[in-house]
Amino acid sequence: MDTVYDEKRVASITHEVAEAIDLASFGKVSWNVAAEIFISSFPGCCASLVNQDFVHNSINFLESVNIDENFLSTYVEHFAYINPWVDIFTKMPSGTVFVTEEHLPSNKISNTEFYNDWLLPQGDLLAGVGLKVDASPTDVIYFPVHYPGRLAHTYDRPAAEVSRRLVGALKRAIHTTNDLLREKEGPLSTAALTDRFWPAIIVDSTMRLCGANREAEDLLKRRRAMICKNGRISFQNPVFSQRVATAVVDLAASVASETSSCGWRDPQDSLIVQLSRLPKAHPLNTSLVSERTKILCVVKMLSRGPKPPDLTAFGEAFGLSRSEVLLCLSLYAGRSLQEAAVELGITYGTVRDRAKVVFQKTGVRGQPGLCALLARYSG
Repeated sequence: MDTVYDEKRVASITHEVAEAIDLASFGKVSWNVAAEIFISSFPGCCASLVNQDFVHNSINFLESVNIDENFLSTYVEHFAYINPWVDIFTKMPSGTVFVTEEHLPSNKISNTEFYNDWLLPQGDLLAGVGLKVDASPTDVIYFPVHYPGRLAHTYDRPAAEVSRRLVGALKRAIHTTNDLLREKEGPLSTAALTDRFWPAIIVDSTMRLCGANREAEDLLKRRRAMICKNGRISFQNPVFSQRVATAVVDLAASVASETSSCGWRDPQDSLIVQLSRLPKAHPLNTSLVSERTKILCVVKMLSRGPKPPDLTAFGEAFGLSRSEVLLCLSLYAGRSLQEAAVELGITYGTVRDRAKVVFQKTGVRGQPGLCALLARYSG
């Protein structure tokens, strides 16, 4: 092969591909233009640009050049999730380049379904390089380029070097796409915050504020319990703030769409933050970076509220201890068992055991029945 991949040639390829990535991030050209420019400088190659969520096992975005549509379909449906190179690839730091012949040569995976049923049928495309850049706690952008094994000694070094120099361009593209996505997030945030009695905010996995209801805005203005600095939310208590931030990251990356909560008690307020992962407004992604996972945070300050009723007679009637009466007051105010635990300064396990005793003494089956009974004594 006559092509010389010296510094000048590598720099020129990098510049052209990076320019295509920049243009694509603003929607000026298709994303596959970057892949086309890359492989035009390395004849005999195929290339792809992929956003894969390895936590939820999904392909969020895929553009490819020189790969048959049937192979692309089966990759998205099945082979992406049994790719033996992924085990090494996903453990590499963001911004690094995977080189098959260095890290895991194709002859080492020749006994796998991926090799025999997907890779080999496409011909000799058994060598390659791949740039990896993390776009979020769940989204990984990678730019794999495959070529014949006989060309590995010629292509490995320059293709890997071009890939390394594209890290900045891909990071710019991620930031640009995220900025454009933020402009479209308003309606979803507004809908999720509607009719919330308590202060409620929406954040992304980095605690960046995406929306707030009127009650939350008032709380932030007064810098009471919750703070917004440089666009990110934190709480007055640094230990609790870190607990919430960690819970937000965990919930954003969770496979199940579940609700989480964190509790904190101090001399002034019993604070509960309930977290819920919101559904994505646009599940089918058409841009390199998928829509950010957003978390709804409802802030409940349990020390606030109407004056509690006098349950002295209720406690005497059913032989309840003072601590059991306090639990009844908390449950009657609409607290969950977890919220009651924070308000009373005891563990969730203790609250659960204490509630069972209260239910047994009062002859009710659960919290709704207890509240109905309490209503007769609180007038």
